[in-house]
Amino acid sequence: MARITYKRARIRVDVDETGSEELRELYVDARDLRKDQDDIILSDAAYAAILTQRGQEKLIESRRVEVAEAKTALNLDPGALVSYDAGPWNSTLLCTEATTTREGGSEAYSATLGQGPLSLRGLIRLVVR
Repeated sequence: MARITYKRARIRVDVDETGSEELRELYVDARDLRKDQDDIILSDAAYAAILTQRGQEKLIESRRVEVAEAKTALNLDPGALVSYDAGPWNSTLLCTEATTTREGGSEAYSATLGQGPLSLRGLIRLVVR
């Protein structure tokens, strides 16, 4: 007598946050997430959304910290993508904070590009979600 065991196929969800940067791969164990739990069967789209959320959380935990403070000639808006080139270090980063300083009739602009490491509060919020 042969014994046949059915094993569910793996589902792959790609979460691309490279912004045309170097590709890094991260495999996440999501065996604790199931499509059918507590008499509720999720649609393929809903299950993929849950897997994508898990992937994004793991990317946040393992991301490289790239942050720069820059004085700019332009008044940037938070959310703008900015190409930053400081000689040996260059990247395309998200403007996360923009400051306009008005003094003596002139304006100066500065911006925070990228995001620094998560604070303890940020890590707790991520885990508690």
